[in-house]
Parts: sequence; structure tokens; C-alpha cells
Amino acid sequence: MPKFVLVLFILLIIALPTYAEAPLLISEVQITGGDGLTKNDYIKIFNNTNDVFNLYGYRLVKRTASSTTNTLIKSWTATTTLSAGGFYLWANSYDGFAGSLNADASSTDIISDDNGLAICQSTLCGDSLVDSVAWGNVNNGFIEQEAISPYTHNSKVKQIFKRRGNQDTNNNKNDFEVIDTNDQNLNPPAVPPPASSGGGSGYCAATAGQVVINEFVSNPGEDDNEWVEIFNNCGQGVNLDGWILEDGAGGKTALSGSLDKFFVIDSPKGQLNNAGDLIILKDASGTTIDQVLYGTWDEQAGAPAPAKGQSLARIKDGQDSDQDNDWTLTNQPTKGSPNLITQPTTQAEEPAVASQITGDVLINEILPNPIGADDQAGPNGYEFIELLNQQDKDINLKDWRLAVGEQKNYIFGEQILKAKNYLVLQRAQTGLVLNNDKDTVKLYKPDTSTAQQSVSYARAAEGLSYVYAASSKNWAWSLAKTPGSPNLIVKPNQAPKIYLEAPANVQPGQVVFFDGADSFDPEGSALTFLWEFADGFTSRTPNVEKLLTDKDSEVKLTISDGWLTTDKTIKLTGAKTKTTAVLAAAPALADKVALGAAKTEQFKLEGIVVVEPGVFGSQYFYLAPLDESGKAADTVIQVYNSKKDFPTLRQGDYVEATGELYDISTDTRLKITSAKAITILDHDYIIVEKRLAINQLKAELHNQLITVAGKITEKKSAGFFLDDGSGEIFVELKTATGLSPKHFTAGKNYQISGLLRQEKSGLKLFPRSGKDITEEAVSEAVLGEKINQPASGTQAVAIKTANQDKQQFWQYLTITAGGISLVLLVLLIKSSLVKK
Repeated sequence: MPKFVLVLFILLIIALPTYAEAPLLISEVQITGGDGLTKNDYIKIFNNTNDVFNLYGYRLVKRTASSTTNTLIKSWTATTTLSAGGFYLWANSYDGFAGSLNADASSTDIISDDNGLAICQSTLCGDSLVDSVAWGNVNNGFIEQEAISPYTHNSKVKQIFKRRGNQDTNNNKNDFEVIDTNDQNLNPPAVPPPASSGGGSGYCAATAGQVVINEFVSNPGEDDNEWVEIFNNCGQGVNLDGWILEDGAGGKTALSGSLDKFFVIDSPKGQLNNAGDLIILKDASGTTIDQVLYGTWDEQAGAPAPAKGQSLARIKDGQDSDQDNDWTLTNQPTKGSPNLITQPTTQAEEPAVASQITGDVLINEILPNPIGADDQAGPNGYEFIELLNQQDKDINLKDWRLAVGEQKNYIFGEQILKAKNYLVLQRAQTGLVLNNDKDTVKLYKPDTSTAQQSVSYARAAEGLSYVYAASSKNWAWSLAKTPGSPNLIVKPNQAPKIYLEAPANVQPGQVVFFDGADSFDPEGSALTFLWEFADGFTSRTPNVEKLLTDKDSEVKLTISDGWLTTDKTIKLTGAKTKTTAVLAAAPALADKVALGAAKTEQFKLEGIVVVEPGVFGSQYFYLAPLDESGKAADTVIQVYNSKKDFPTLRQGDYVEATGELYDISTDTRLKITSAKAITILDHDYIIVEKRLAINQLKAELHNQLITVAGKITEKKSAGFFLDDGSGEIFVELKTATGLSPKHFTAGKNYQISGLLRQEKSGLKLFPRSGKDITEEAVSEAVLGEKINQPASGTQAVAIKTANQDKQQFWQYLTITAGGISLVLLVLLIKSSLVKK
């Protein structure tokens, strides 16, 4: 046999695709349901990859004890995406059980003793079987080496087969544990689970306070990255499968495995802002288990924000008194181990004067912004600084100093502060002015240049006092002002946040949609709404549609949490809508829309999904309308649903959408009422973006898909600047895209596609995912086209990709390569026999 044949055979074997792990795993199964509710069954599926997984074409099936026939439980006949490390839950629909679990899918199927389950890509499974599990006395082909055991045949006992972390040894008995009604582990592991999964017999059903965020780094040093550490206060391990760590902007990191004592989440999704953020830990049901607000986030002040290289840590591991004062800064992060509190070093304290001052004086309360005038005493209070002698002995304050910012110090004369007593110093007495935006108050002992105490605050709301909590050694804003008395922390109720969305240009006779549904209360209180129009019309719903009259010159929205109200008024200016210009690129589509008429009827549009729901906003996605020849409009349309009710969509889906068409300030919007208003017609279309130089980007290209290439010149917290030599544009990275500036390198060249938008701060380019960004420029290459339309540098074109199913393509390639390899192997053996 020629040597080149042998070499080719070896190369083919090496080149064959290998799948070391199943991309989907059956993660958890419940049978019987407990208390005789034999239909309370569920199945949880885990995405075992590092990318979004499309369930389209897959099937979830079951078999009885010795059957070789599959019974279908769920098939995915449309695009259904599952995020990396995410879970998909099927449950029985009996008596609302699936709804109580917020299941992704449901049916009347039941799972019984001595059964098996599998995920497959074909009706018979066979070689397309992805993962399977079987339990009890079974011989049905779904067993991986050994069936799960032991288990009970008592229908009144809930049984959960829970995969140990993401372990997959292809042995059901080893990979799963059985938990009964009393949460007892009936099946200890035959082999140790992975080290990251923890151990223990059974799991703690963790609630708030039993698992806490314990330490985090949000502003890492040069050799570190952002991380968050959680701590287990339970006596047993905690199963983290399905848990989520979320930041204030909505970036979500899926957790899995087991938590013994400490568990570290490295480089969580999104970005922990240096100035302040909100970190939320949720369990598999979506219940918030713990959260921490640090720095300043959404106009709220929390625990101090760590400086570069510092961490914010609980003073005592696991301590959770539900106060910001559980936390302190430390110069020594202790990732995955007990917290070690070391404070920043300062200039050494000078020795005390010869008279030897005994005791300790503390700045205890500050009122920077009293109700009414700040420069005088009045019925509503006055600016003051309160000191407290914490010691059991009197202290003479002679020559002590009080400083505020750069103002002249206030120096004490002979003044005795009694043991355990308070001293209230008013502005009129000290001459010290407390700024409302931010300031620092310092207290000095005699003849020292280093303050024994320094207290900083920011954004002092009117009437709030800044008070020291001795139990946790931290500060908080309080409604209760207690000059001369022990501090009392009464957290202020914040006014609700109002978000009113309406078109900027309207005209009488037009039906206009006004949206206030995104308004919220920081404390989570229920809101009431009141819309007031100039013609006297009112409404108390979050959203309102109104046929405008000649009197409608403005609209006012007032929201209330029952205590505080917030209102916003917008002017309604009469001007022609811009819909004609937006749709001019698709004449056939424009003909379908009765432009200029009152938009009260339903319009049906066809187009390609270019930005999926949830990427730029939870209530909308973007669609590129197509005319009858398949030509795409230059400008995309926003498809909006205030209830966030959409079918599962992916970029490239060809859909038909029916709703009301109108303009808002930044978009042309098609408002739909439910997911049923959208029909998915086809998949795998692409829009070839316009390739332009940066100096060609103008406001007229707002909401168009654009490609540019250039060098990153500067990185910011929300994105980076890209320069191609002709100009510069800011590329903004939305949290939901999974992109962060830390993923990119300043000075390197990138080609970037995305939606160009005219924002208040200027033109910005918004990539939709990592697929929109490639390092260095790449030549355009498009496989096949369904619509005979040339790709142009100035016109967006819809193209049907020839490779609709990459996974299927690789399967065919694998089979073909395997066949060739088999032939070559036969020839090799035959050649060897001939030589003999």
C-alpha cells in the first residue's frame, strides 16, 4: 500500500471531530411528586457548552422498563435557545404544577418507576442519542452502564434524581444521587464528584441568610480579575445548579456544582462598575437569596466601593444583618478563604500630648441638608455635627480640631465632654458649612496632623441624617435625626422612578401609544398610575392609547408608591410623522402601510430579525422589513411588547409580525399584543451590512446595520473608541451581549458590525454579540443566496445562508470521513496480507 494512503488515513483520523462531552445533559428528574401526586413530574436539561445552544430538531423521549419504543415528551420544532450553562425545565401540567415551577414547557406525560429518558435528534434515537438516564429494574437501552439505584417504589414518596454538579462519567449510578421526601441522599456517590462540586450527603435547602455574598473584587489589580465569593452558612452543601449571579445592569452568570463553604465566581458576566453596582444572588427558582449594593448605583448609596486592588468583604465571614455595615474594605483579598481585614496604611499617629488624653471621641452623626434653609436653626432642624464620648471617663476637648473640606478648622476651647455623652455642634457655632453634594468631616486630637477619624458622604438628601452604627462600624442615611441621643437608623423611602415613552412628533387625529410600564419603585412597592391629557382625558393604566385632539398639547404621568409621587410632563408637538422616510427603502412595504393615516388598524410586516429580544431591551427587538422582492429596508423597525411576550427568536429568523405601527422619538415601532402576533416563516437569513469608513457615518444612517474596521484607541467602562484613520466612533457594549471592554485590547485592529444609533451624546455603534466583532479586518464571504440580490457596500441585503445547520453539516462530514477511513483501513489490511 502506498505510503501516502497511510498518511492520509492518519490525517483523517486526527481531523475527525471529537465530542468529549455531551452538549446537553439530563440534569435532574423528579418522579411521583410526593403525597400521592403521581403526576407532579419534571425534567431539567442542562446546556453543557460554553455557547448558546439551539434546541431546534432535538427530542426528549421516555421508555418503559423493557421497551425499545420511544414515547415523545417534548420536541423542539422551532428555534429555542438555551444560554451557556443554562437550564430548560419540562414539567407535567397536572393541576397547575408546571405553572408553579415556571416551567419552559409542559404536557400531560408522566414518568414512572423503572423508566428511562433520553435526548435525541431522531425519532428512534439510535446514533443520534445525546444523553440518557434510566433507573430501577430496566433493560431499555437508555442505561448508561448502571441504572440509578436504590430508590423506592412508594408513590407517596417524592424522588429526585440529581446529577452531581455537571459530572458525566457515562454511568447513571455514579453520576446521579437519589433524594427522597425527607431530603435524604439514598445513593451516596460510588466515585468522588469533581473537586469543584463540593461534597456532603444531601443538600441544604438554602434560604436568604444561609448563603451570602461574602467578598468581591470589582476594581482588580494588574494580575487579578473581577470575582465574587459566596459563603455557605448551612450545615450541609448547597446545590448551585440553576443559580444565577446578576449585576445591576442585568448581566447574568449561571452557576452550577456544589457549595461547601466558599465558592468563587471568576470574571462574572457583565461588568462590576468601579464607582458602584448591585450584585444579586438568586437560586434556581429565581428567588433572591442575597444582594449587596456598593458605592453609588441608580442614585442609591451603599457600602463603600473598593479601590484598585482592594476587596469589599464581610467583617465576619457569613455575617448577614441585612445592613451595609456588615461590610468593610480590605487591602488583602482572600479569594476562596476566610476574610482578612487590613485597612489602608496612613501616616503614623503622632504621640499624645504630655497631659495624656484618656478616652476616645467619635464623630457620631452629621446633618448636612436640613429641611429648609441650611444656614440657620429652624423648626425643621439645622446643620450639625455630633460627637460622642465612647469612654467611661470625661474628656477635655481643649485644642481638639474639627475640619470640613478645606475650610478653616474649628478649634475647641476648654470643654468637658462627659463620659458616654453627646456634643452637638451647630453650624452657627463652628462656622463649618456642610455641602449637600459631597464633603468630608475630620476630627483631630491636639498637636496631630493625622485625623483620628474621617467621614465622607455624597448626595445628602433633604432631611436625612448621616449616622454611625456602632454594632457594625459603618455609616448609613436615616430619616431619624437624633442630636444628643443614640442613633436610630430609619431607612428613607425613595420616590418611584418614572420612565415615560412617547413619540416626539404627533398630530391631531392620530392614535398614539404612551408607555409608562418600565417605571418602578426602588423598594419594590406596587405603583399607581395617573395619565392626564390637556383635553381632560385621564387613565390609570401603565400604558394608554389615545386619539389625539386639537387640545392635546401635553400629557402628564404621575406615579405613586402610596407615600411618594413622581411626575413627568411632555409636550406634544404637531408635526408630520417620519414613517414615510423610514420605509422609503422598501416601496412595496410602504404601499402596504397607509402612511399619513391615523394608525388604528393592524399592519402585517415581513422581515428579518436583526437584534433578538433581550439584547438591547427586554420589551423589544429589531426587524429589517423586506419588500416582495426580498430587498431589505435600510432602516430597521422596533417590534415592541410591553409585557415582554415574544416567541423564541434568533438573529436571522424570517418572520411575519402583526401590530400597530407608529413613531416614537428614536424609532419606528410596531406594537404587538402577544407572542401570537409573530409567525416564524423561515430561519438562517443574514443581512449584509453596509461597509463604510467612519467619516461616512452620519445621523441619517440612524438604525441601520453598519460594518466598520479600525483600531481601538481608548477603552471605557461601557465600550471603546474605534479609529480607522478617517474618524472615530464609540462602540458601546450592551451587558446582555456578553461583551465587555476587558475582552478587547487597545491598539489592536478589529472589524465590527452592529446597529448605528444617534444618541444624545452622538453616534454610537452597538454590536449584537461576539459574532459581530473579529480581530483585524476580514474579507466578506457569503455562502449561497436565496434572493438574487448582489451584496453592496451601500445597500443592506437579505441572504439565505446555504449552511443552515452547522451541526448537521459536521455530522455528514464525520460520517463521510469515517467511511473513507474505513475504506483506507481495508486497503491497508489487504496490502499487508498481499505482502505476506
